[in-house]
Amino acid sequence: MAARMLETLLLVAVAASAQPAAKQEQKIVECSGLNGVNENCELVLNAEACVSKPCSKLVLIFSGGEMGCVTGEGYSSVIADYSANGWAAACLNYFETSEGSAAVPYHQEVDRLNFGVAAATSGDWAHQYWTGEELLLEGISHGATTPPVVMARYGADNQTAWQGTRRTAGCFFDGSMNPAATAALLATGGLRGTPCKVLLTLDRWLGRYCPDDPAECDLSKNPDAILDNIEDVSPDNFHLRQWRLTECGSEMPACTADILPMGPQEKLCTMIDGGEGYSCDFKRLPKDSHLTCHQTHAFECREWFEGLPTNSDSDRDGESNDSTATGAQGFCSWSGCGASETYETRVDNSMVALGGCHNSQNSCEGVCAMTAASTWCGASNAANTPATDTEVEAGVDVEDEIDNSTTASDSGAASMTSGVLVILAAASATLF
Repeated sequence: MAARMLETLLLVAVAASAQPAAKQEQKIVECSGLNGVNENCELVLNAEACVSKPCSKLVLIFSGGEMGCVTGEGYSSVIADYSANGWAAACLNYFETSEGSAAVPYHQEVDRLNFGVAAATSGDWAHQYWTGEELLLEGISHGATTPPVVMARYGADNQTAWQGTRRTAGCFFDGSMNPAATAALLATGGLRGTPCKVLLTLDRWLGRYCPDDPAECDLSKNPDAILDNIEDVSPDNFHLRQWRLTECGSEMPACTADILPMGPQEKLCTMIDGGEGYSCDFKRLPKDSHLTCHQTHAFECREWFEGLPTNSDSDRDGESNDSTATGAQGFCSWSGCGASETYETRVDNSMVALGGCHNSQNSCEGVCAMTAASTWCGASNAANTPATDTEVEAGVDVEDEIDNSTTASDSGAASMTSGVLVILAAASATLF
């Protein structure tokens, strides 16, 4: 009897030691090399409020262009506020440096965001500390730009990892919804109508789209800038239905406090709000600098979110999402791919599931291995892996794959039960 009790205590101790730390930092190495930038994604995680009982709400913070989740005081204070109010919180750097975050147009960052969101909402930490019920996406500056762009252009928010089972919403501060309009503000915002030379400079902005010749860059005709312009997209482009957009600093000096035009943000919010079943609250903070508005007003996102109705269309509680309803397929490893397709010939325009097209075998299989290793790809399924230059059609809907991987979680597959994700992107205007 004593021996059995001792054995039980030892098992409990081993299980406890295997639990992920409530407060930790993670590197997401699958991001390295994406977009030609050898930088990881990084997560700062805090579930101190969720140790005795998993939290129902999670906030995931997408950093601004300075990528300051690890070192930025503005992010740590916002995370602390969420934790003090009973939330789990995650902050995501999708590059490691401000140089990396300036390398490519925003829509091209879709793979980095998908890896980061999946790691934050579907990994061991989330499975331990979060129920998967409520998800808030929140961001500032760069982090209020890339998430809406990849939702609108690639359906990123159709993925289960971007959704909560009871409630999902987005609260974004001062993003760029029209690159050409942003360039126009930066071109004349300096002293005596000269280009901005501090914080977000005109050169940095144009270099994202025309690295070889920024001076001759016409963003109204640039293909990447056109994809990053979402001010007038249809609400139907989004699975996310509950929005709040906040402009910052519109009545303050340009370049030093106001670096992003209010008009495109308000226009997008109006477009979303006009969609059936959609809502968007537009808030103005004209006297609050771009540099500080998120840190000082993030609590309003929390309070706004907590007053929202619960989801009526979540696919996590057994109802269909837009992707599954239209018969969309995932594109991870061989799932949903045509027999003659190769990794290199596919493009990132079908992001209907967690493993959307990624342009490279390593990127594609990296998502696979992180989310459903025993079901899709990775060493445990090596016998079924086709040659590296071909893929075969699996004919399995993404939702079926996710259901399978969740069922298999007890045997070691990664859990897909994500919870409340608040993407909170705090960005300095300097490093948008």
